[in-house]
Amino acid sequence: MKNITLILITCLSFTISAQKEEVKSTNLEKTWLFESAHNYDLFNRSYGRNYGISLKAKREFWRPKHFTFSYGIMLQSHKIKENQNVYTENLDGSTKDKSFMAIAELKYYPFNRRNLYISAEPFIGATQLKTEGILNLPQYTMTQSFNNSYIYFNYGVSQNIGYKIGSFNLFATSWLSLNGLWDNGRKRPADFDSRFFIGLGIGYTL
Repeated sequence: MKNITLILITCLSFTISAQKEEVKSTNLEKTWLFESAHNYDLFNRSYGRNYGISLKAKREFWRPKHFTFSYGIMLQSHKIKENQNVYTENLDGSTKDKSFMAIAELKYYPFNRRNLYISAEPFIGATQLKTEGILNLPQYTMTQSFNNSYIYFNYGVSQNIGYKIGSFNLFATSWLSLNGLWDNGRKRPADFDSRFFIGLGIGYTL
């Protein structure tokens, strides 16, 4: 009788364990998150309308009750039109910065339903800054085209607050590059290596 009871308890334990693993794997089926955001630079308004997008692909690998930890990559691109720059004249062209970043995100869900969240997302990678256009000086009968490109190491952090609706999530974000603030150069948020963006975005979980 004791052996039968032991066998039944063992089988029941394996059944409960299997059910837990099934629930766990079901919860982790959706582990890929893709996000797109439209960003705007508040501090660079004197340089013209500075706007752009960021695209992210992240994979979740740790999900306790109120947290989610993800890692992935980010592509970021922004543009300034030189004819809107108050500091330059007789220029027609643009300044673009494009970044490729590795990212890690820690999300916190304050409620059990895991809908509302806040997150911190450090990033590190490389940014290409490219300026191209035409300088036109009619008083000197001179026209000169220019094209300059520079790649630099970049890092920083973004903060997000969002809300999940099924497989979708809507979020507001702020994006701060710390490279120009922590080096030995000028410490101005308007510089290209110390950018500060705010934006709105949408994400989808697979």
